[in-house]
Amino acid sequence: MYTLTVAIQKGGTGKSTTLVGLAEAVHQKGRDVLAIDLDPQANLTRWMLGGPIADKEPDVTTVLDGKVTVGDVVFPTDHGPDLVPTSQHLSLTAQTIGQMTQLQERALNDSLSGYDLILIDTPPYIGSLVFNALSASDSVLIPIQLEGPAITGLKTFGDAIAHVRSEANPDLDILGIFANQLDVRRRTTKDGWKQLKDEYGEYLLSPRLRQRAAISDAATYREPLLENGDDHTRDAFNSLADIVIDRADL
Repeated sequence: MYTLTVAIQKGGTGKSTTLVGLAEAVHQKGRDVLAIDLDPQANLTRWMLGGPIADKEPDVTTVLDGKVTVGDVVFPTDHGPDLVPTSQHLSLTAQTIGQMTQLQERALNDSLSGYDLILIDTPPYIGSLVFNALSASDSVLIPIQLEGPAITGLKTFGDAIAHVRSEANPDLDILGIFANQLDVRRRTTKDGWKQLKDEYGEYLLSPRLRQRAAISDAATYREPLLENGDDHTRDAFNSLADIVIDRADL
């Protein structure tokens, strides 16, 4: 079982899109995949389940509260991979998480050993939920848009990774940086790509995802991404899946 967190401390960078596309592609290559929504905004939950689960249902919040086990909150999806959903109640639980290893201790246990890959979606800020995800992960995948502020913010996120390594997870690896939502017609995209290569070339992954209307449509209508995307979208995520499978030895 390999655990990969998708994270960066900025909104609108395509974290949920990256996770959905990657999860579907790895699943289509014959691996068992579980997605965990650790973002109180619940975008991943709405996309993969067609809407947030009812308040009376258990989700990842009740796992972290110690009320149920993670096996009680695994839901099948039309995308192929299974999902541990979330709700807005997670934001309250996040304020009470006092240790970086709580997710590892209460959720990522032997009951999930049947999965080859676990993917964790995270909120767009550095805090207890991100620290928990990184502490419980083998590696982190960083999605980014090619804009100056987002690239500059990588330094702060690198500091967060260093903190987790020193305090809880010394083996945490950086799988790489995934550039997405690219508009190749814009000068800022070309300049951003050059800046990213110059400053973080050793971490930059070769697949790049361009802006596609089909991607936003799939998210809006809560449909499987690869099934409704174009050839470029499928090729990008299949290439990313091959990298993950190789690095994780799945």
